[in-house]
Amino acid sequence: MAKTIEIKCEGAGKASLDDLIIIQGKFKTLSKTSAEKLKASILQEGFADPIRIWISGGKTKKMNIIDGAQRITVLKQMREGGYLIPALPVDYIKAQTKKEAIRKIVALSSQFGDISIVGLDELIKSGQVQIAEIQPISWFMVAREYDLDLLQAEINTVSEKELGILETTNKCPKCGYEW
Repeated sequence: MAKTIEIKCEGAGKASLDDLIIIQGKFKTLSKTSAEKLKASILQEGFADPIRIWISGGKTKKMNIIDGAQRITVLKQMREGGYLIPALPVDYIKAQTKKEAIRKIVALSSQFGDISIVGLDELIKSGQVQIAEIQPISWFMVAREYDLDLLQAEINTVSEKELGILETTNKCPKCGYEW
């Protein structure tokens, strides 16, 4: 018996998986490891965020994905693996042209806030979530700069400077550029 993906959000409308068109090209990539993490997150949390789409075309309307291409890619893989994918919640993003829609893809893919290690530690210490429950989630900063075992050890007081995050310097071995 096939498992059905649980929908845990509402959108302004609904769309079939096959009606959603990825227009971002190779703007973002999804490694096999990241796809597995996303799949684990969908299985654990359900489908919890509507796909954002731009409707284009004259008489034949097309549902172009503005935000959610990786989720659609993973859901298609899951369907090939035997999962049933119900109609998905969608929200509508307005754009006059494809150029404007592409700019919105970039804007919605941006991350303006940074995950604070101290803040993440506080959430875990609050007892509302355990580190094991959030490990499938991929956070660039956490994965790159933070040892999750350190959080699990329940640090009493730690600042980002003490962890060396503010003083981290990376250097390109080829050109010497530092960041």
